[in-house]
Amino acid sequence: METILWQDTLLMEYTTILAWKSICQKMKFGATIVKDGTIIASGTNHPWDRRVCEPCLRQNPTLICIHPYEEVNAKIKSGTHLEICKAIHAEQDALLYALRHQIDIKGGLMYVAGEYLDGKPFLIEHKGFYCTFCARLIHDSGLMGVKVRTADGIALLNLDEVMESAYKVALKQ
Repeated sequence: METILWQDTLLMEYTTILAWKSICQKMKFGATIVKDGTIIASGTNHPWDRRVCEPCLRQNPTLICIHPYEEVNAKIKSGTHLEICKAIHAEQDALLYALRHQIDIKGGLMYVAGEYLDGKPFLIEHKGFYCTFCARLIHDSGLMGVKVRTADGIALLNLDEVMESAYKVALKQ
């Protein structure tokens, strides 16, 4: 099920606007699940209690001790130590929405878009995904794949590409 270009552009723009609703202080992400050309679920990244994290633990690592041998004065790098963050990812939020409302997502596609706090788009340099937690959930959810923004435009990743690329990012390969 390959959608035509204008639909991809429209759905990615919708997902980007959705990301703006995020209250996260580090990054803003949106996720939209589409099946048969219809939006059936969506989500944003946000703290589990939907309150602004004051202060953000990932932006202020001196508040926590990750590991006794690690330097805690450096900011936590993106994609690492996700267990410290209170946020639910946009992808997880969209999947949970579908679960709560008993929506069949099998065969659908997920669109994911992110923005930095300064409004610049989060673009993946090469066709790929970046979060192993979300990759595992997406892989076993019944979705067909994920569409992401890259420097070259919107890219479709099948489930194997989602998994492989997320672990390459995590393992810094």
